Amino acid sequence: MKALYLTAALATALAVPSAAQQNQTTKQTMSEISAQTFVQKAGVSNQFEIQTSQLANQKSQSSDVKEFAQMMIKDHQKAGSELKSLVGQMKGEKLQVPSDLDAAHKQKLQLLQSAGNFDSSYKQMQIDAHQ
Repeated sequence: MKALYLTAALATALAVPSAAQQNQTTKQTMSEISAQTFVQKAGVSNQFEIQTSQLANQKSQSSDVKEFAQMMIKDHQKAGSELKSLVGQMKGEKLQVPSDLDAAHKQKLQLLQSAGNFDSSYKQMQIDAHQ
């Protein structure tokens, strides 16, 4: 049943233009984005959430931040597993779920690792990632 919902979400995401993209001069629709691009972005985002939250478990001084980080790890590991399962079910598509961060996310992770006020930086990254 969950795979059905994820499949429906993927189909909707690929078929419906986003508000941000409508404002772009190219007017590119989501249906023009390849399935591999979607899988790449979703996979990298999941890995980033997991890795930054694992770092929060190590560096945070706040029990609330650590509790939130644990929830993020659990949720994004589940989402990553569901993405891999969905990709495995897609016939005729040779999609690859990324196993590592891209350069931009690696840089953000490095900035977080060296942040002076870790909790504040982690919270801001979470806000930015989920808007």
